[in-house]
Amino acid sequence: ISIYPNPTNGVTNIDISAFQPNEIITIEVLSELGERLEILQVNHSSSSQQVVEMNIQNYATGIYYFKCSVPNGNSSIVKVLKS
Repeated sequence: ISIYPNPTNGVTNIDISAFQPNEIITIEVLSELGERLEILQVNHSSSSQQVVEMNIQNYATGIYYFKCSVPNGNSSIVKVLKS
Protein backbone atom coordinates (compact mmCIF):
# COMPACT_ATOMS: atom_id res chain seq x y z
CA ILE A 1 0.00 0.00 0.00
CA SER A 2 0.99 3.60 -0.27
CA ILE A 3 -0.09 6.49 1.90
CA TYR A 4 0.29 10.08 0.81
CA PRO A 5 1.13 12.77 1.55
CA ASN A 6 3.73 11.54 3.99
CA PRO A 7 4.54 13.51 6.07
CA THR A 8 1.03 14.90 6.48
CA ASN A 9 -0.67 17.55 8.55
CA GLY A 10 -4.18 16.21 8.22
CA VAL A 11 -5.90 14.16 5.54
CA THR A 12 -4.08 11.08 4.31
CA ASN A 13 -4.90 9.09 1.20
CA ILE A 14 -4.51 5.32 1.38
CA ASP A 15 -4.08 3.60 -1.97
CA ILE A 16 -5.82 0.22 -1.71
CA SER A 17 -5.40 -0.78 -5.35
CA ALA A 18 -2.99 -3.59 -4.36
CA PHE A 19 -5.87 -5.43 -2.67
CA GLN A 20 -8.29 -7.63 -4.58
CA PRO A 21 -11.82 -6.37 -5.35
CA ASN A 22 -14.49 -7.79 -3.02
CA GLU A 23 -12.09 -7.92 -0.07
CA ILE A 24 -12.93 -6.29 3.24
CA ILE A 25 -9.92 -4.22 4.22
CA THR A 26 -9.35 -3.26 7.85
CA ILE A 27 -7.34 -0.07 8.30
CA GLU A 28 -5.95 0.62 11.76
CA VAL A 29 -4.13 3.72 12.95
CA LEU A 30 -1.62 2.80 15.64
CA SER A 31 0.39 5.06 17.92
CA GLU A 32 4.16 4.80 18.17
CA LEU A 33 3.58 2.54 21.19
CA GLY A 34 1.25 0.25 19.24
CA GLU A 35 -2.02 1.51 20.74
CA ARG A 36 -4.97 1.26 18.35
CA LEU A 37 -6.29 4.81 17.90
CA GLU A 38 -8.75 4.29 15.10
CA ILE A 39 -10.13 1.46 13.00
CA LEU A 40 -11.98 1.58 9.70
CA GLN A 41 -13.33 -1.24 7.57
CA VAL A 42 -13.63 -0.72 3.85
CA ASN A 43 -15.51 -3.04 1.53
CA HIS A 44 -13.35 -2.92 -1.58
CA SER A 45 -16.37 -3.87 -3.63
CA SER A 46 -15.35 -2.47 -6.97
CA SER A 47 -12.20 -1.75 -8.88
CA SER A 48 -13.24 1.91 -9.07
CA GLN A 49 -12.53 2.55 -5.37
CA GLN A 50 -8.76 2.80 -5.21
CA VAL A 51 -8.16 5.46 -2.52
CA VAL A 52 -9.51 5.82 1.02
CA GLU A 53 -9.19 9.11 2.93
CA MET A 54 -8.46 9.24 6.65
CA ASN A 55 -8.28 12.47 8.61
CA ILE A 56 -5.64 12.54 11.35
CA GLN A 57 -5.69 16.32 11.71
CA ASN A 58 -6.69 16.10 15.40
CA TYR A 59 -3.78 13.78 16.25
CA ALA A 60 -0.68 15.16 17.94
CA THR A 61 2.51 15.66 15.97
CA GLY A 62 4.44 12.41 15.84
CA ILE A 63 4.85 9.01 14.22
CA TYR A 64 1.87 6.76 13.50
CA TYR A 65 1.52 3.39 11.83
CA PHE A 66 -1.23 2.53 9.39
CA LYS A 67 -1.93 -1.20 9.27
CA CYS A 68 -4.05 -2.52 6.41
CA SER A 69 -5.16 -6.13 6.61
CA VAL A 70 -7.58 -8.54 4.94
CA PRO A 71 -9.42 -11.57 6.40
CA ASN A 72 -6.91 -14.12 5.05
CA GLY A 73 -4.29 -12.66 7.42
CA ASN A 74 -2.20 -10.68 4.93
CA SER A 75 -1.31 -7.23 6.18
CA SER A 76 0.91 -4.27 5.45
CA ILE A 77 2.14 -1.53 7.80
CA VAL A 78 3.26 1.93 6.72
CA LYS A 79 4.89 4.53 8.98
CA VAL A 80 3.35 8.01 8.67
CA LEU A 81 4.77 11.23 10.07
CA LYS A 82 2.16 13.70 11.34
CA SER A 83 3.56 17.26 11.30
